[in-house]
Amino acid sequence: MRGPVRGPALWAAVEALARPSMLSVALLWVFPCLMVCAALWDLATFQIPNWLCVALVLSFTAFAVVAPVGAGEVFSRFALGTVVLAVGILLFLKGLFGGGDIKLLAAAAVWVGWSHLPLFLMDTAVIGGLVAALVLVFRRLELPASWANVGWLERLHTRGQGLPYGVAIGGAGLLVFSRLPLP
Repeated sequence: MRGPVRGPALWAAVEALARPSMLSVALLWVFPCLMVCAALWDLATFQIPNWLCVALVLSFTAFAVVAPVGAGEVFSRFALGTVVLAVGILLFLKGLFGGGDIKLLAAAAVWVGWSHLPLFLMDTAVIGGLVAALVLVFRRLELPASWANVGWLERLHTRGQGLPYGVAIGGAGLLVFSRLPLP
């Protein structure tokens, strides 16, 4: 029977626990990848699929299990996602946001956390304003004939269509991710 780990072996074990595993680093990078997918998907279809939002939440859950994230922090982040979803539903009912946008914001909030949420929302608003301005200018221009049969460009060019706000949410997610202290 082996005794307790002492001396250099103890410090080696502690250091191994403090280092991020390859799996935790890989799972960490799922967030920006899914945010890019959401932005491109919304730009192409004006929809954000449910599976993408579920994948964001599940990937955070997997990251929290693999990385040293405490249970309190995990609970706090799921509570944040719930709060963002509840407020978002109210905005959706008033016609101010699309349902996919709200689900994406809530799922991203789980990754972003309380401390980065204000910056994430501010970045989303600023990028959303830029997207809106660019789309309005694009809609005033004549669509070149070679673009006329490209479905997503036709939708984007059609006046009265909504805006692909997932582009703003995805861009804000990337900005917040770039500011996080990564392992």
